[in-house]
Amino acid sequence: MQATEDASAERVAPPVLGTEFVRRWLECMRASCGHVPVGSFARVRTWSGRTIDVALPFLSYSHLDEAAAIARASAAFTARTVQVRFLRPLPPDAKDETPVVSAIDLSAWRDAEHFWEEGLSANLRKKIRKAAKDGCIATHTRDAAELDVFFPLFSRTMHAHGTPVYPRELFRRALDAGIASVVTVRRGGEALVSYFVLEDAHLSLFQWAGFNPALDAGYASLVGEWEAVRAAFARGCRWFDLGRAPLGGPAWKHKQYWHPQSFLAVRLPAEETTPYAKYRRAAALWRRLPSWLADRAGPVIVRGLADA
Repeated sequence: MQATEDASAERVAPPVLGTEFVRRWLECMRASCGHVPVGSFARVRTWSGRTIDVALPFLSYSHLDEAAAIARASAAFTARTVQVRFLRPLPPDAKDETPVVSAIDLSAWRDAEHFWEEGLSANLRKKIRKAAKDGCIATHTRDAAELDVFFPLFSRTMHAHGTPVYPRELFRRALDAGIASVVTVRRGGEALVSYFVLEDAHLSLFQWAGFNPALDAGYASLVGEWEAVRAAFARGCRWFDLGRAPLGGPAWKHKQYWHPQSFLAVRLPAEETTPYAKYRRAAALWRRLPSWLADRAGPVIVRGLADA
């Protein structure tokens, strides 16, 4: 799978997280997962008994740009006690299943209306309008009560993907810290899809989604995405991060609706395989667990995973 023209033609500096966001996120991690902040890293005690300082757990990158991340990883390479995450431009010869973060450079547009008219294809606008005509309505809130909608859908979605769910307390803490919001799309009063959005000063991370498996969402996800993009413009953001996905896969292809920049999600120390291949067998086994057991075990397990 070749990188798209939009992703490879321009060598834009990848997004990084701000220090204030990192500080608040680390406090959320401490309160919900027990990861002690060490400077701008979170100390993860793994199930194998190792202690690894990670920048940053549950996210694809951190406050470190490539040069700083490489320097930090090199200093601790022999002990392998540090894991750093950062982005670099996606090379044109990237292989399928390469972990890719897709992000919209909002600075290329005057405002949301300009992006709607000039940045989106007529086909995408048509799909969003159709979903709205069919009764899909997006709400956007920082009220922690919306976790009662988001988290059950998110738990089912994570289980279906074969991934342990994160602690609910993490999301509540992020909302209380003022670094998150929830976008939910409903039709006829029933939630079709709900998103948890992390909010840095100049960056929105469209980070986690929960889908209702009992309902046909149609193009409802596009309505939720557009609502979050509009909110990012209103906050004056430079970037809208659509999340990470394996290059060439269905999730990555969906993100291309928005003509994003594509960035390689790098972790150091590097591993021989992608995270998707590394955990493929474990994911298949996790999907076979009953939902009640996955819900209980997931938050406990992820606390000891430096790769999460």
